[in-house]
Amino acid sequence: MNELINQKRYQESVSYQILGGERQTLQLVLMPGQSVITKKDATLFSSDNITSRNIVNSWLLRLYNWIALKRQEVCLEIKNDSGSIGYVGLQVMKGRVIIIDNEVTEKMVVKEKYVLAHTYNIELSPYTQHQSTEEKTVSEKFRDLSLPSQELIFLQSQSNFIEKTLGANEKIKIRPECLVAFSQTVSIQRDLGNGVVQNFSSRSKFVNVTGPGLLYIDMQVGNRFFKKDQMSLYAIVLYFMLYFLMFILMTLGRDIERN
Repeated sequence: MNELINQKRYQESVSYQILGGERQTLQLVLMPGQSVITKKDATLFSSDNITSRNIVNSWLLRLYNWIALKRQEVCLEIKNDSGSIGYVGLQVMKGRVIIIDNEVTEKMVVKEKYVLAHTYNIELSPYTQHQSTEEKTVSEKFRDLSLPSQELIFLQSQSNFIEKTLGANEKIKIRPECLVAFSQTVSIQRDLGNGVVQNFSSRSKFVNVTGPGLLYIDMQVGNRFFKKDQMSLYAIVLYFMLYFLMFILMTLGRDIERN
């Protein structure tokens, strides 16, 4: 946080600073009444006039978001309700922070777990370009980003981003978990190897990406997220196994008492 990497101000949007070298922190300066959306555990520090609230307060809606919309993160609205300037520092990973605004592109698709924060009026909707069973596996990991005028979204990687611009019909092959964001004009298709259809969800497989459009790639493969997802799955399975074991023991106990 000793080095100021970037600073930019929008007349009708929030001001921001990107602090640090390899491990960056996003500092947002909020004028009275301004707010941003971020993840629950992303806040490192803030001024005392900054307030926060859960975007979804109902546990039923959270369950629906988790099951139907594949949204597992709890999001907060960070707001300056006072009459003075406030600030907040955010960090969700250990890598570089990049900014996507309407000066770059108005139509982007972003992987939701890389989203550090975004201004209030941005809407994230499910990405629905692909329709096949294999393609939906990757589609559910991405969000279609609508960017109204003067709105910003901040992404953070695990290490660093590669920004690549593909020309018309230019193709590259990439591991799907390295994809962070891409233009809606970019096409992603299954990679066929030796006549065998390869699934998007497999970490050892590749996808074909065809331009034209802008592409952001994470230089470090998401092992931490993969392990986190694995541990979450193991925890759920273990929970149901223990629940089933308790049910069996209670049933056996009642049978023994009756006899």
